[in-house]
Amino acid sequence: MAETFTFDLGSERNVKIYEHNTTVEETIIDVRLFDDDEPTEKGKKTLYLTREGVSLRIPEWANLKNSLSEINFHLPVGLDSVAPCYARQGHSNQMAMLECMECNQSGDIDNDN
Repeated sequence: MAETFTFDLGSERNVKIYEHNTTVEETIIDVRLFDDDEPTEKGKKTLYLTREGVSLRIPEWANLKNSLSEINFHLPVGLDSVAPCYARQGHSNQMAMLECMECNQSGDIDNDN
């Protein structure tokens, strides 16, 4: 099985597609929390798969996609009213972004530089 697509959802969550060599039905859509290690000397991080998430085959994915309007109807808040953290009023400057736990998950704020 080969990874053919990755999409970053933010907050260390990614969607990855793994295509099976023989049948399309065996292709996996993986929506999962990924954890990273410390940056290497070249500044690159390696993402590691965690157990937090879901793996769906094509028929399950199609069923989920076809059910989205019903799922949205039962959510306590309309998705139209939800905004990403960076679009909220509190992100009007760089310090507010650094204090946001969604944007700066490590919580590190280095004021010495």
